[in-house]
Amino acid sequence: ARCRRRRSTRQCSRPLVGAHWLVVASARLEPYVARYSLRGYRYALLEAGHWAQELMRIYEGEGLGTVPLGAFDDGAFEEVLGGRLTGAVPVYMLAVGSRRE
Repeated sequence: ARCRRRRSTRQCSRPLVGAHWLVVASARLEPYVARYSLRGYRYALLEAGHWAQELMRIYEGEGLGTVPLGAFDDGAFEEVLGGRLTGAVPVYMLAVGSRRE
């Protein structure tokens, strides 16, 4: 997949060049905040990090390389993923591809 051909890849930086796919974790924050108050936001991010950690172990066990991505254009990805309609926001991403030697 070429970075300039995909709308989503334009919203990230260099690690996506050569990636086979992009895995996105999104969360609806309202239930977390309703249950845990201000800590709910933090808990949602912690769960996304644990999720990404497990996926990285699985993918790397299969011989694939992964790059965790935390810096991205939230608004652009909300638009691509339809988050404005569902209330879900992107919280974490993994670029997955061939491992570089």
